[in-house]
Amino acid sequence: MKKLEVAFTKGKGEHKVQFVQMNRTKHSAIYICVGNNPDNSSDIYYEIFKIKISPQSSFTNRGGVVVVYEESERYPKDEDFGKTAWTTRSFEQAYEIYNELNVVDGR
Repeated sequence: MKKLEVAFTKGKGEHKVQFVQMNRTKHSAIYICVGNNPDNSSDIYYEIFKIKISPQSSFTNRGGVVVVYEESERYPKDEDFGKTAWTTRSFEQAYEIYNELNVVDGR
């Protein structure tokens, strides 16, 4: 199974955000997110979430080639936030949420 990336960047220019995994268990992860707001000052927040798994899938492209995507852990989608994923600017609150996820999941 393909695991979550430990570090990656999303966006461009002033909207670029770097995501770095701070900690994880088998079922949850916490990332620090560092970006730049329009006035070029640092912007730091944390994303905490239950890790979801996308099953293996495949499709046939226009050229008739079968493309297979392996089973993989996935970063949360927008609609996951507030349900199985959370964002906070507080380091302490981020770890409170992360620890709570691990207690609830018994891990």
